[in-house]
Amino acid sequence: MQSTVRPEPFAARLHFIPRAIRRLQSAIIRLFRRYFEQAPGWVLLTTTGRRTGVPREVLLPCERTHDALIVISTYADRSDWMRNIRRDPESE
Repeated sequence: MQSTVRPEPFAARLHFIPRAIRRLQSAIIRLFRRYFEQAPGWVLLTTTGRRTGVPREVLLPCERTHDALIVISTYADRSDWMRNIRRDPESE
């Protein structure tokens, strides 16, 4: 019996991009914080850094329903915010 290994999604191989533009994204969030806190289709998520313990913010696409918030991870398990939540699910 052969095990089937699913190929990694293409977007998951681009996980280095958010790290490269982190400062730019932080500046944009600072400038437009009030907008992003209420913008449809976006959520500003704060997690605790798994190594540093420092609060980390990330702007993520999402879908809101009457009883749920569905957050989209473009980079699958390579997303730092997902790793942070796994390490500390009770953070922020």
